[in-house]
Amino acid sequence: MQAIDLFDDVEVSITHQNDAEEDITKNISIDISISAESYIQKDLVELDKAPEENLAVIAARKYLNKVDFGKSSRLQIRIHKRIPVAAGLAGGSSNAAATLLGLEYLNRKNNDSDTGKLSLKELIELGVEIGADVPFSLISTAKNDPEIFSIYKDDDMAYLMSSSALCEGIGEKISPFPPANGQVILIKPDITVKTSEIYRLYDEKNDTDKSYDKQPPEQDKNGWGFNVLEPICIKLNPELEGIMDEAGRIAEHAKRVFISGSGPTVVCYYPGRTEASYSEASGTDTDSTPYDSDESGADTDSVSFAINDFNELRKVYKDRPDISAVLISGLLV
Repeated sequence: MQAIDLFDDVEVSITHQNDAEEDITKNISIDISISAESYIQKDLVELDKAPEENLAVIAARKYLNKVDFGKSSRLQIRIHKRIPVAAGLAGGSSNAAATLLGLEYLNRKNNDSDTGKLSLKELIELGVEIGADVPFSLISTAKNDPEIFSIYKDDDMAYLMSSSALCEGIGEKISPFPPANGQVILIKPDITVKTSEIYRLYDEKNDTDKSYDKQPPEQDKNGWGFNVLEPICIKLNPELEGIMDEAGRIAEHAKRVFISGSGPTVVCYYPGRTEASYSEASGTDTDSTPYDSDESGADTDSVSFAINDFNELRKVYKDRPDISAVLISGLLV
């Protein structure tokens, strides 16, 4: 998994009430408020329908069942969304991770003793109970937030804090992995994907074909890995194939076009010039200089290519009802 610099803002605060009769872990009011960028506004209706199903609220409940904050009357979670919803980009998982880390930050800020504090391992164990992408979201958030990093820099599992990792099992088996480098353009189609259905079909396919998740598809010509969920997502949503083909033609400088996670977001990838580290780790022969030098011998900037293609894609998709958002982001290292 690889972190990018597209993120939501998550703020966690607790209002204490000294004369409260009930323990926070048994009777606590959790309020969540969500705002969003304009391209996510229509998704707010769905997010507001069932706040108890929000992964941030689930994360808070699980944390407060484990850690006693003492007497309190109210926990407030405020989220401002920039990551498209239900897009295969781990937006909800990253909100859950930020909530866990925020609560632990408050816990340590108000706890002078050496007990009652959760290690990174314990937070990851909680994260696994919430969702497969939460453990990675925890370590990448801890890596890229200076205050959180300062808390866990001496933790036994501090070596895991990274913007890139190999995640196996149900997300709990995390191994360090050299981060990729470069830029991505994210195209979010106006398509609703049921993640549970994608994984159900993947399990069925893998049960009948044991090599299904080991052989890269024909289109993986550059050795940058492959997404085994992509063909299933396209099968359930055939229009995605047309969007990917169109994006590949318009984003002519992209080295690869693929679907993120269980979809439906289409990613155009522009690798940077440190791709050799990824190549070495994955055992592939990926060129460490993915873009040619110009006539003077200077490195061609992948950022410029990505920005040019991004502007072209925005022109094409500006008034398209089948496209919710077109965004550009860098990979975190």
